[in-house]
This record gives sequence, C-alpha cells and structure tokens, in this order.
Amino acid sequence: MWRKRKGPSRTVGPMRRLLAFVAFAFVTLAPVTAGPAAAQTGGEAIRGYRVDIAIERDGTLRVVEAIDYDFGATARHGIFRDVPTRLRYDTDHDRVYRLHVDSVTATGDASARYTTDSIAGGRTRIKIGDANRTTTGAHTYTITYRIEGALNAFEDHDELYWNAIGADWDVPVSEPHVTVHAPQRVDITRVACFAGPTGSSLPCAGALTGGGTAQFTQPALGPHEAFTVVVAVPKGAVSPEPTPILDERLTLDNAFTRNAGTIGGALALLVLGVGGVSLLAWRSGRDRRYLGSPVDVALGNETGVDEPAPLFADRAVPVEFEPPDRIRPGQVGTIVDEVANPLDVTATIVDLAVRGYLRIEELSKQGLFGKPDWNLVQTKEPDGKLVPYESMLLDALFAGRSEVKLSDLKNTFASHLRTVQSALYQDVVERGWFRRRPDHVRAMWVGVGVVAVVLAGLATFGLAQLKLGLLGIPLVVSAIVLLAAAHWMPRRTAKGRSVLVRTLGFRRFIDESEKDRAQFAERANLFSEYLPYAVVFGATEKWARAFAGLDGQL
Repeated sequence: MWRKRKGPSRTVGPMRRLLAFVAFAFVTLAPVTAGPAAAQTGGEAIRGYRVDIAIERDGTLRVVEAIDYDFGATARHGIFRDVPTRLRYDTDHDRVYRLHVDSVTATGDASARYTTDSIAGGRTRIKIGDANRTTTGAHTYTITYRIEGALNAFEDHDELYWNAIGADWDVPVSEPHVTVHAPQRVDITRVACFAGPTGSSLPCAGALTGGGTAQFTQPALGPHEAFTVVVAVPKGAVSPEPTPILDERLTLDNAFTRNAGTIGGALALLVLGVGGVSLLAWRSGRDRRYLGSPVDVALGNETGVDEPAPLFADRAVPVEFEPPDRIRPGQVGTIVDEVANPLDVTATIVDLAVRGYLRIEELSKQGLFGKPDWNLVQTKEPDGKLVPYESMLLDALFAGRSEVKLSDLKNTFASHLRTVQSALYQDVVERGWFRRRPDHVRAMWVGVGVVAVVLAGLATFGLAQLKLGLLGIPLVVSAIVLLAAAHWMPRRTAKGRSVLVRTLGFRRFIDESEKDRAQFAERANLFSEYLPYAVVFGATEKWARAFAGLDGQL
C-alpha cells in the first residue's frame, strides 16, 4: 500500500546513492556529448522547483518557474523544459494551449539562451543553453511564460487543471512547490493536487488555500513523476467565459477536403497539367518530315526543307517489295518503334545466318524431359560488308570459338546484348535518322518525370497539411503522364521519317504476303532472305504460311 512520507526512506537513500555513483562513473569515463540534448542523468538533480501561476482576468496563465538544477561535476550545455501544448480533445479535435515565452534567466556561468521547438507528444520544448559552452554545479533557471486556453468552464465554477511540473525530467526533484493566484479580489473555492507517475490519482502532500492564493507542496518527485494542481474559482472570475482552443485533427478525409473550391481547382489543374504535358510531347516528340508531296515525304525534296509531321500523317503508305535502301533487320526494328530491343538482335542473328556468316543447327532433344537447343557455327569471319553492330554481335556470340550452343549463352550474353543494342542506337543516329539516341532521350525524360512525380508528391503532402490535398492530385497525375510520355519523346529527323514511311510499306508487303503467294515461287531464296524482317515485324507465321507447299523455298 502506498503511504505518504516526508522524505526518502533509509533503504532507498543508499541505493539511490549507489546508482548515482555508477551513473556518474559511466558519464565521467565516457566522452561528454555535445549539445543541450545530453541526457539529464548521473549525479544530476533538481534541488528545488518553485512554480508560481497567476490566473489573469482574461483567463491567461502567467507562469514563473524557478528550477534549482545541480549538474554536479558533469559538464552540460543546459536543460530542456517540455510544456504540454496539444492534447487529444475528441475524435476530431486536439486541444491547443498557446505558449508564449517571455524570458529566461540563469545564475552563474550558465547560459540563458533559449529556443522553442515542437516535439512529439504534443509538447513544446524550451531548450535552454549554449551549444558552445558547458557548465557544472548548481544553477537556478527562471522561466517566465504565458499560457492561453488552459481554463475549463463548468456550470457553477471555472477550473484550472494544470500539470505544473511535467513527467519529462530524467532526474529526481526535491521540494517541489506550486503557488496559484486567482484574479485580483477573487477567492479560490476548492483545490486538489496529484503527484506521481503519469496518470496517478494519489494526492500530493499538502494543498492549502486562503483567499485568492493556493499553496501545493510535495517532499520530492522521482524521475518521470509529475505534479498536477487543480484550482476552482467562481463563475465570472475570468471574462470571457473560458472555452478550449480546438484545432481540427488532420485526417486522410479532411486533408483532402472536397468542396466546390477544391474540386473546381483540382479539375482546372488537371486540365492545365495534362494539357501542358500533351503540348510538350507534341512539340518535343513529333517527327520531322520533308515538305512537299507524298513522294517528297518518302524520298526527300531537293531543298531538304522539313516541317513537323502531322499526328496522323502517312497512315496510308504504298507497298514496298523490298527493304528501303537494303537496310538491315535490326535497323528496321529500331526505326519503326524507336527501340533497339532483343527481338531486333535476334533477327540480326537470323540475318547473319541467311548471309552466310553463321549456321544454325537444331539439336535433338535429349531424354523425355530434355529441352530443345540449337548450335551456332561460325562459317565466315566479319568483313567490310558488316555494319559495326553486326560485327560486334558476331564477336560476342563466338568470342574466339568456332561454335557455341544457344543454351550456353543464357547466363553470359546479357552484357554483350546491351553493348550491341547501344551500338545499334548509335548506328541509327550516325545514319541521320535521329538527332539524338532514342534511349538517351527516353532516359532524360524519365528522369524529368521521376523528379516531377517526387515534387508533385511533396507538394501534395504540403497541401494536405493545409487540408487542400485534393489540389495536389492533378499535379501527381500530370507528373505520371509526363513520366509515361517519355516513351514518345524520341524524334525522327525528316530523313528518318522518309525511311520509316518506306519501311511501313515493306511491312505491308510482309503482312499481306499470302495474297501474292504464287509470285514467291518465281524468286529463289525469298523466304529465307526476308525471314529476319518477318521476325522484326512479328509476322513469322504469316510469312511461313505464304510459302507453305512451295518446295525448295523452305
């Protein structure tokens, strides 16, 4: 059972001294931490704590705290005083206590410089001290501040229920004393007090009142123990009647408040944002084309004058019966979709086989659960007829060997593949089809899009704190659209556009090959010659069906 006592028991005293010695030795032998945030432990203690609270006519509290803090031999920069300034009031609101610090003084060589910061738990920290100075021994810190919104109104009285000494001190507090003054010519009608751990209902040692003043005493407080006082004054002692200062708690729902203003603003921002990104993609990602007739567009004009290509230009293209300018399958794939992808490299391997640089041999499946495999045999060394990326591919496949199984390349060819793809991008730029490498253009716009998404997210978070988060959603959507638009940002030159138009005509020839099936019998090796292009166009099955039954062509 808990009992009141005037001072520490004889059993507790030696134990506390032993623990204090251990803590002091630890702090002394360890490096001294910098800054006022150093833990207030070891041989430190508060030798006296006097709080004087005056209730003013308007309900404001004027508080003066005199804290006799003994640092012992431990060098410290100062102390912290944490004051509760925000508490949960109901499901939707927090109660706010407005804190105004008037002054701070300190005795001896202790610094009285201070700053205030909001910290976790709805508290405001008064940080007293100097980061460049330390002090030891006993000093008295006097803090004068005002609190608004602390009084509570009841039907027959107004009341101050105040945590005069908080539970945030890490050190024991000796002789805490609290004095409360009612407004002038007003008597205090009732008093109560509590001391102990947070939430304790145990009364303090003494609570006396006489006229307009109440005195509260307690022999000592342990670390993290609080001292709470309650004072009642008659109705009308303060004017106007006390009302709590409430702040609506930020929730996901009210952070994105929906009303005519936020909805209308969000729609307007969405139109502006998405419209702006679309305009940017239209201006930056649109191909150029030669000015003039369809023939000029496809083959170029004499002056070389070009213009931005309309959005739906060149949709109907004439059939081309062979690749324009005999360009390679890998180049065809890159000019069509602006991407040098693995399919383009695969088609290049098939093309190298068609042109006699290697042979592809199908290997028999081994066992019931065996997997099919192919053997690549190099039949000719790279020569001047190959473009750089083709020579690079041939070297990467064989790497000094005369033959290699396709399955053996599974875990080793990835880095070579990226190198070949890079060379293919460089090839289409050197041919004048693009001013800049499409992969670099996409990467740049992806970077811009990622930055835009991050900034839009931060803006949305900031707006949500103001309960205007709905206005941030169109910013995020626009940033995501910008990120997606990176795919369309590479731009072909007029020369590249003319090659594209004729390439699309050649794709019509491959796609519509079954219509002209009979004509294919007249041309030897047509199937294998154009098979790599069918691979690039994704039309291998159509191409194979066109030659089905034509002996000697497959």
